[in-house]
Order: sequence, then C-alpha cells, then structure tokens
Amino acid sequence: MDFDPVERYLEMSSEEIYGLQNRKLRDFIRFQLYPFSPHYRKLFDSNGIDPNSIRTVRDLEKLPLTRKVDIMPDEGNPKKYKDFILQPDPEKIRKYWKRSKLIGMKLRDLVGGDLKRELQEEYYPNFMIATSGTTGNNVPFMFTHRDYLQFSNAYASAQQVVGMEDDWVVLNTFPFAPHLAFIFAYWVNLNSTLRIFHTGGGAVTSTDKAVDLINIVDVNVLLGIPSYIYHLLRKAQERGEDLSSIRMVMTAGEKLTKGTRQRMEEILKDGGAEDVRIFDVYGTTEMRDAFPECVPGSGVYHIHPNLHIAEIVDPESGKQKRPGERGALAITNIDGRGSVVLR
Repeated sequence: MDFDPVERYLEMSSEEIYGLQNRKLRDFIRFQLYPFSPHYRKLFDSNGIDPNSIRTVRDLEKLPLTRKVDIMPDEGNPKKYKDFILQPDPEKIRKYWKRSKLIGMKLRDLVGGDLKRELQEEYYPNFMIATSGTTGNNVPFMFTHRDYLQFSNAYASAQQVVGMEDDWVVLNTFPFAPHLAFIFAYWVNLNSTLRIFHTGGGAVTSTDKAVDLINIVDVNVLLGIPSYIYHLLRKAQERGEDLSSIRMVMTAGEKLTKGTRQRMEEILKDGGAEDVRIFDVYGTTEMRDAFPECVPGSGVYHIHPNLHIAEIVDPESGKQKRPGERGALAITNIDGRGSVVLR
C-alpha cells in the first residue's frame, strides 16, 4: 500500500489543501463511510441526508456532531464501539466501491493476487487502543493493517515538522499501555531512522535508570507526560547530571502549563542544555492522531490535512465559526479504516 509523502502536504497552499479535503471527503463518505459504517449509515438515513449531498467542508454543517455519549456503551448497546468500525461485505463492496477499484481487484485476481488477504489488510481490525475512561467506560478504537501503515507514515511526519534530526536518540517515557501517546512514539520508531529507547514509564524502568540512560546513550529528545518529564528532570538536577545532549522535549497526555514549561527550561539550562525546544502535542483517541505544536508554546498545532478535516464549531448547534472566532474543535476522518468518526 502506497501513501503520498508528507512533503507534498507541507508544500501545498491553503486553497490546494481545501480542494484536496473536499475531494477526499466526498469519496470517503460515498465509498467508505456510508456503505460500511453501521452508525453513520443509520445517522444519514434517520436524518434524511443524502450522502452525495456532502461535497465540501461547509456541507458538514448538515450533520449533527458526534458526541461522547454516541460512542460510549450503554445498557441498550454495550458494544456500541463496533458500530463505528467499517464493516464491508462482498455485496456492499460490489454495490458501493468505485468501478475502477472493482476492475483493479478483478485484474489482480486474474493474475493470481490474494484478494482475501488484501481485503483483510485493509479492513480487518487487528489493533486496539482505548480511551482513558475519565468520563465513563473505556471505549476501544480499532486500527487495521492499512491504518498501521498510513498512520505510522503520518506520525513520522512529526519528526520533520518539529525539526528532529534523523540520527537523534529519543527517550520515550510514556507508559506501556493501549493509548495513543505510547503508540505514537512506537510507530514513529518503525518508520524512521531515529534511535528510540522505550522505558515503559517509571513503573517499568525506574526514574533513576531513565536518568542514567540520558548520559549513557546521549539522549537528544525526551518524550512523555509533562508531570513525569518534569519529575525526571528534577531527579537529574538533584543528582547533578549533565543534560547538555538534550535538544528537544515533546509532551502529551495532559496539559503542558506555562509554569511547567518554564521550570523545565530552567532545569535544562542549569544542566547545560541550550536552546531546547519544548513542544506540546495534542491528541485524542477518538481522532486516532496526535498534532505537534507549530512553534513551541504557541498553542497552534500541525494537523494531517490528508487524514482529517478540522472545524471550529459552536458546541451546541454544530455551526461552523468564522476565522478568528472561538469554538469547539470537531474532527472528521477523511481517510482510514477500522474505527471512523465524523464531526
């Protein structure tokens, strides 16, 4: 499976990006979401919405917002998460797929291609992460083999976006768990030349041993939850460790406050590190992605425009806000398989 190089999107104008997103939105709803998603097929039909009427980002206003309660299990549907997984069958594939894709599939079959395996790799959910459960039960979100290839490519783009050098050494302190932050770091590792040591967090590799590693392997980048990274740096400072190899810190999993960022900078400077860039990374399980800051401390984030549409909306009405107006962030997937969400 081939995916476009990330560099293509970094060089596109805003008009080109909008055009790309509109095309992908139309195709995704018509050929994937409406045919294969039980939840969204029911949503379109019950609201009398023609899926072919959603042609641009502006048209998303016709659709209600997907809220947490729509995804969380309840007594009537304890496995509600399954309704958000794309679930094709042979009849639906023949009915809804593009003619060109069906012809390509038949041609590959004629030359001995393994069509069953191709479809399994594209649609069979074989990897799971889950929400933290802070507002209710943990909700699983599924990935397929195709998702793994596509999202690992997208996650690795963070290396380019933040200016991480190819030969840098990274200490990943996110805990081993089925959540986005650890998976983000792990998949970057599989699709780049970075050397990443995964500590599994303080419960697996003690903080003292993690501090030891900073100098043993000359760590250039620290990844982790802000409070733990701060704890790690304080431990290093107490021990009088040399931190001069560190060039970057990337945090996720909780809010990185201005005060925590400032204290990190002070400890790093005291340890000999100069011009360290500290990036916050915004991600949620539901959108299956993570966005690094454009500039450290800016609170403005790089998204993957080929995978998602980001709207700023009124949280009650779902109406889109104008540029510069405040509102809630709504994410729509325009690519991917497994668990898919709209708005």
